[in-house]
Amino acid sequence: MEEAPVTIATGALGPVVAKLGALLRRRHGDREYQLRRQTRKDIKLIRSKLKSIHSILWVIWERQDLDAAGKALRMEAWRLADDMNDAIDDFIILSMIKRSSDNGRKRFMQAKIQPSPFQDLKRRVSDVYERCRNKWKMDIAQTTNWSLFSRTKTTVDSGPGKWFRVVDPYVREDISDLIGMHDIMSSREKLIEHLVGEEAESSPQLKMASILGAAGMGKTTLARLVYEGIQDKFQARAFVSVSSTRNMTEVLDSILLQIADLRPDNTGVPLAGTKEATTEKHLTDTISNFLKDKRYLVIIDDIWRYGEWETIRKSLPDNNMGSRIVTTSRYTTITEKWRDDFDALVYKINYHHDGNYFYEMIVSLDMAGGHRIVDMCAGMPLAAACMVSALEKELERQEQQGLCVVRTRDLVERVDEQVMRNGIQNTPGFELLVESLQLGYNDLPHHMLKTCLLYCCIYPEGHSFKRDNLVIGWIAEGFIFGRLCIDYSPSSDSVDPLSGIDWHHIRSLIIFKNAKRVPYDHLENLRVLDVNYKGLENQHLKDMCGLLRLRHLLVSGGEGITEMPAEIARLQYLETLKVTGTKITRLPAQIGDLKQLKTLDVNWNSGLTELPREMANLQHNLETLRIRGAMISEQAWEIIGALKKLKTLDVSENPELSGIPRDIGELQQLKNLDMSGSSRITELPREIGNLQRLQTLCLSHTGITELPREIGNLRHLKALYLNDVKTITKLPRDIGRLQHLERLHLQDTNIKKIPREIGGLKKLKDLDAEIGTLPFEAGQLSKLEGLPKSKCVQKAWKNSDLVSSLAGEMLSFEKVSYLMGDGGLIVGTKHMHIPQWIKEHFNSIGTLDIRICKLEEQDLKILREMPSLRDLKLRFEAIPRKPIAISGEGFAKLLILTIDSRAPWFYGGPPNMELPMGIKHLFFLHNVVFRCNEWYREDSPCINATIDVMREEAREYRYVNFKFTLSVGGQERVVFARA
Repeated sequence: MEEAPVTIATGALGPVVAKLGALLRRRHGDREYQLRRQTRKDIKLIRSKLKSIHSILWVIWERQDLDAAGKALRMEAWRLADDMNDAIDDFIILSMIKRSSDNGRKRFMQAKIQPSPFQDLKRRVSDVYERCRNKWKMDIAQTTNWSLFSRTKTTVDSGPGKWFRVVDPYVREDISDLIGMHDIMSSREKLIEHLVGEEAESSPQLKMASILGAAGMGKTTLARLVYEGIQDKFQARAFVSVSSTRNMTEVLDSILLQIADLRPDNTGVPLAGTKEATTEKHLTDTISNFLKDKRYLVIIDDIWRYGEWETIRKSLPDNNMGSRIVTTSRYTTITEKWRDDFDALVYKINYHHDGNYFYEMIVSLDMAGGHRIVDMCAGMPLAAACMVSALEKELERQEQQGLCVVRTRDLVERVDEQVMRNGIQNTPGFELLVESLQLGYNDLPHHMLKTCLLYCCIYPEGHSFKRDNLVIGWIAEGFIFGRLCIDYSPSSDSVDPLSGIDWHHIRSLIIFKNAKRVPYDHLENLRVLDVNYKGLENQHLKDMCGLLRLRHLLVSGGEGITEMPAEIARLQYLETLKVTGTKITRLPAQIGDLKQLKTLDVNWNSGLTELPREMANLQHNLETLRIRGAMISEQAWEIIGALKKLKTLDVSENPELSGIPRDIGELQQLKNLDMSGSSRITELPREIGNLQRLQTLCLSHTGITELPREIGNLRHLKALYLNDVKTITKLPRDIGRLQHLERLHLQDTNIKKIPREIGGLKKLKDLDAEIGTLPFEAGQLSKLEGLPKSKCVQKAWKNSDLVSSLAGEMLSFEKVSYLMGDGGLIVGTKHMHIPQWIKEHFNSIGTLDIRICKLEEQDLKILREMPSLRDLKLRFEAIPRKPIAISGEGFAKLLILTIDSRAPWFYGGPPNMELPMGIKHLFFLHNVVFRCNEWYREDSPCINATIDVMREEAREYRYVNFKFTLSVGGQERVVFARA
């Protein structure tokens, strides 16, 4: 079915057109409609006219020059959509006779004696359509419009653009001085090392890096600093920005101009912008031919669409000359594609500055942090730069007026006053920030995110609101006209702001205060009511039940409400019912009469202990049920199991809820299931695997002891949360079958090992676990963030021959840390000697834990030459027969040496062989651990001999801090230590 949401541009026209389409198709969901011929003709005509009105309103949206007549006509079109919506609901509920059906569907037939109920509305629709078409026909003729009901997009004649700028106009030349030189220079060095470092320069292959960050975070500045730092190493170079223009011919023009270094004496390439170079194909071919035998550097700033990159990419040859490409973007999806397709390094900018640092950064000021503008600028370099600019402009204005500003604090407060009075967009100095943010706003989808963002304006300034409550408001179709927000309590001597309001025209009402003064009996056209007021009582909720046209009722924090009235059944059009934070103990049986109800939210009613059996009557429409923070018990599962259309079920934080029934698997439509915080739930039934559409499963803070193997059947699962489940110790190997899993949270569990099958989770992005090691197979998860991986492991997975040769190995890697260099490797497979592939492919690791049978000179040579090795664990599967001493070479950074052997001697051989171990040559060594099995006592002669040899060598050891630990049968003790 064609869908279109309510928008700020078209009101409810989109959903109304979709609803009319469902009637014409005679089938929608589990319903069948049989209409009379005349009724079908009327609906067809009305739908056609409303689609045209929808397109007209879309074209003229955001026009600031609408006259009074235009605004009135637009308002009339919006009201017409609402009236049509009501008429459709009235027709279905009052005029259609329900009949049974052989296929299990609900069949509705229009009574034969009834005429078409849409005659009056048909005349109104035709009248509004003609008036809209006549008034805005010139706009319609000049615009090829994108419609929610068509696949054509707006075509805009951009015309000849201005000459392309190398850096966007809103970036100051000295902005790097304002965003924290330590942070940005550190980032610059990392990128330069990746692009032209010693390792990078050893390969002639094309290399790519991408800078990811939100608006104003310094992407362009960082890219410019990298460009200036390495441009001399390349024969051709260019820096272009896409955000200044969406005309790709201009972008290619600029690249050609810069790489060719066009001057009057450089005649080998046609001048960009001339007739010889006017098409994209000609430009890409020209650039490609020019660069094919040159080492080039191209930086492409602020890419918004992957298609823009694909156009530019055609002009950049992969010529094996050591060329480099750097891109910047605001969008993670684009940078992830670069990483996957081109093995690009993705560097994410995430600066965090506090207020004090901000002011230290710009000038020595006599005020502390915590100022409102300081908080606004924290972490956003461009905002900091604009703040400096605003202070400079204000200081200049004060000096022109002959005023003297003694303290910078006073200057800041005057800028703050301007922002409060005029808005940031009208305050001198902030133009660059506004321009940057405007780019992002303009790029939002016209019909969705812009409307959602504008909806936030309904909240009073400084009011805190929760994300979920905001989303519920969006779902409640609160984007249309006729909205009122009450957040003001008048004093006795002030004018009542509610006086003179025409309550009959209010369609959406949000109340923060004065809920007792609202004339509910005058709100007959109200569709959305959102009340956030703690002073509500039972009578107020009963009054709300008289709003017969209400579709969405949201009540939060009514501590004086102790019961939900039976009159709730009067709200036959109700689609959303949210009653949270009250003192109700039960729901009325009449709630089962709300046949249109799709969402029922009774979260945080701590006294709620049971659900009425009549709730099972909601089985055909109810999609969302939230009962978080209540006291329901197992009896509730019987009612919940009947709600076959549920898509979201939240029964979290219910301490009386124990056990999950096996018939949970019958909720085939379920997408989101939250049972977190219900500690008495100890078992997850195998039938959970039947929920084929499940996308989110939250079991945090429960008593679950294990996950059934059937968990692997949840092929569409995207998020699995098991935080703080102390009773779970392992994950099933079947978890590797969750091909769409993106988030796996295991914080505060007793899971110590991740199965090797995790390598099958190709889409995993977020692994939140306190586990220091991961199986080697996890190294191929290119999208995994938040857990640094060894570069050696990442490179290994790009070598198909090496991966094949390691197929029989049991390998794990330790995450990268500051002390341990490029991560660590744990070799669980038993080897006779140190394998050669460690030297060839894992030479730069910081830790090595390996099981071996022998340690001979060639093995020591491999270990000695590992430049970053800091922690070495040697686990001997056989007792060493030959004494081996450490010579004075190698082991440049070894800090910790652990020997795990059945016998308590190692380098020195048996106790009667007094050969040195050689630890005195290990300059940085400060911890030696010997482990042997329980066959030996701590006071046995061989152990005493080992201690004596170690103590003797420690006397000659140059390093001050040194500790020798002996472990026998799992019991460790520090034999001696020197600090």
